[in-house]
Amino acid sequence: MKRLFVILVAGLALAFSAKAGDFRAASPEEAAAALETFDRVSTEPRKFVCDFVQRRHTSLLEEDLVSRGRLTMDAPESLVWAYLSPEEKTYTVDLTTDARFNAMGRKQDFSREVLVGGDGTVRIMLRPLKRDLKKLFSVVEVDMKAGAFSRVRMTEVTGDYTTIDFGNVSGR
Repeated sequence: MKRLFVILVAGLALAFSAKAGDFRAASPEEAAAALETFDRVSTEPRKFVCDFVQRRHTSLLEEDLVSRGRLTMDAPESLVWAYLSPEEKTYTVDLTTDARFNAMGRKQDFSREVLVGGDGTVRIMLRPLKRDLKKLFSVVEVDMKAGAFSRVRMTEVTGDYTTIDFGNVSGR
């Protein structure tokens, strides 16, 4: 009985890990189409509003820090991050001058690898090429579903990371 339980638990663990890591390398055609969509979505002036959940994982804390809020994009002028919990704060980014956001859009600053998920998610793996960016990030993963960003995960060189999930998008 105990052996059956161990086999069942191991089988479930393998099934869930296979589902969670269900990405494969994109074919050249899939990669070209995904990168074209990524470049268009990253650079075209758009206005939209969405909810977000931000999780900050750091080795210094036992539990992740979780924030929730609303993001308002009024490209090409501004981006407003309105945090609603755990406390209310608002940050406005001037997209015409902020170097961090402008760097993310420059193709020459990152190598790009495309993965395709079984659920239709496309993951763009951005690895920094420039020395100053390499000091900040080891990789930035951008998940897109149906031509829109659904998740961004920024992994720092220390191994700490921030994941932002987007939902309830309106006004594309």
